[in-house]
Order: sequence, then structure tokens, then C-alpha cells
Amino acid sequence: MIRIAVLAALVAAPVAAAAPQIEGAQAPSASGTHLFIAPSGEPFRAGLDEPYPVAKWFAGADADGDGKLTLAEFVADGDRWFKALDSSRNGVLEAAEIDAYEAAVLAPLTGRPGMGAPAAGAGAGGPPPGGGRPKRGEAPPRGAGAYGLIDIPHPIKAADQDMNSRVTPGEYHKVMTSRFEMLDLAAAEKRAKAKKGSALPTGELLLAELPKGRAQLQAEKQAQERAESATKRR
Repeated sequence: MIRIAVLAALVAAPVAAAAPQIEGAQAPSASGTHLFIAPSGEPFRAGLDEPYPVAKWFAGADADGDGKLTLAEFVADGDRWFKALDSSRNGVLEAAEIDAYEAAVLAPLTGRPGMGAPAAGAGAGGPPPGGGRPKRGEAPPRGAGAYGLIDIPHPIKAADQDMNSRVTPGEYHKVMTSRFEMLDLAAAEKRAKAKKGSALPTGELLLAELPKGRAQLQAEKQAQERAESATKRR
């Protein structure tokens, strides 16, 4: 079974967090950081004065460093995280391993004050503080959905396609492929709306074309406010 302490360190650590050697690392406080949860379910953090951590995930997943994510790179990045969660090394994520991920990564998003986490009383898996109101008729994203590119509250549990409380590599590959296609289509729709570039999916993801979740929008708003405040003090 994955030890909660190990996953807690993964939550707070940067891109290389999934590596086994971080087990004994001192996990920094969640306060004063921004949180991003990748499509694979992996958490990334960055300081308030750093770029939103979606950039850390993208750079790590972009294996050839060409500024684009292909389906192969996207799935390979998910495979790396899958293996990090598979503490039993049996090639499958068992119920205990999924529950450990939920407890370490998602449960702390409930009622924990500070940047990148809901304020106390926000409700289970609630949106980041000050994230703005959802559009009329829309429910706000919850759980990991408030901190990622796609509104998927439980990214690992959602991969359990046959609902037998375990996730196989085949199931995980299938959902990762689906998530890539969703992002590729969203980018195409964004280009079509802007009347710039191909209005069809290209099979490649660009950082600038990725959708922004509520946490990222709030982080960028706060960064702008800090910059404006600093300018006024000069």
C-alpha cells in the first residue's frame, strides 16, 4: 500500500516528485504556492511569483523539448505517474493504491486555507478561493477539476472503466488518450473562434492553447494585482 507520507511529498514537490528518491524529502507547506493537477492526476506546485505550474507539467511531458505535446508524449507522461502510484509493482492500481492517492492528493483540497486550496468551509473538493462564480446554469468544477485542464474531480478513479475498484494499464491508456483528444479538440475550437490557425485538431498540444482552469485564472489575476500594486508603490 502506498504510504500517505510518500504521496503527501508528491503533492508538494515539483516535476520530479514522482521519483522514488523523494520519499524522505521535507514536504513544503501548501500555503504560499499554486497547485496544478495534470490530466494524469499528478500534482504540481509553484511559488506565487513563479509561472503557474501547468508550465512545469508541460515541460516535463514534452520529452523532445520541441514545445509541443504529441499523443505519445502525453500518454508516456501518464504512464510514468501510473508506475509511481503502483507501489505494489504488480502493473495494476489496486483499490488501496487509488484510495491512498485520493487521501493524499484530493482530500487535502477540502477545507484547507491557503493558496491553491479551498478556504475552510468551501465544501468537499470545492473551487479555489476567490475563483469567481461559474456561468449561469453551470456547476463549478470540483476536486481535481478546479485545479486542472479538464473538469475531472477524481482523475484516477475515473480511469476505472469497468468499476471494479482497480485500474489497469489498458484502462489508463484509454482515458489518457481520450483526455488528449478532448484538449486537442478544445484547442481547435479556440483557434476557430479566434480565426487563427487550423480549426481542426492537429494531434499536438501547445502550452498557449491549453484551456485555463479556475485555479490558473485566479493565480493570473492575483499576479496581475500584485504587479499593479508594485507599480503604484514606485
